[in-house]
Amino acid sequence: MISFPANTDIFVCHVPVSFGCGHDGMIRYCRIILKKEPLGKSYFMFINKGKEQIRVLWYDGQGFSLCSKKSSRGQFSHWPKNSDEICSTFSFYDAQIVFSGGDPKSAKSKQIWKKIA
Repeated sequence: MISFPANTDIFVCHVPVSFGCGHDGMIRYCRIILKKEPLGKSYFMFINKGKEQIRVLWYDGQGFSLCSKKSSRGQFSHWPKNSDEICSTFSFYDAQIVFSGGDPKSAKSKQIWKKIA
């Protein structure tokens, strides 16, 4: 299980992408599709076209890391769908729920009291 830092922006790409590429291809997706620079403290989440795999890309100051998760049963059915936007920003809590196959809209938790800078 990946743990997302609380003080990090997590960009979730709504459009399914091909996972036939490695690190370099995912970096290109960040720059070309999402119009975001991956050389920062942000995390980027992508889903494949079959919606049964998720990839997370981030830069740690020394290099890029790429984490993959394949669902053992079915699809990640609660992946965000928004025809108006290509991506959205998730909190670390919502990203953890989506990465676990859950639905962040129906999850109940306490409100974030204070955003960590």
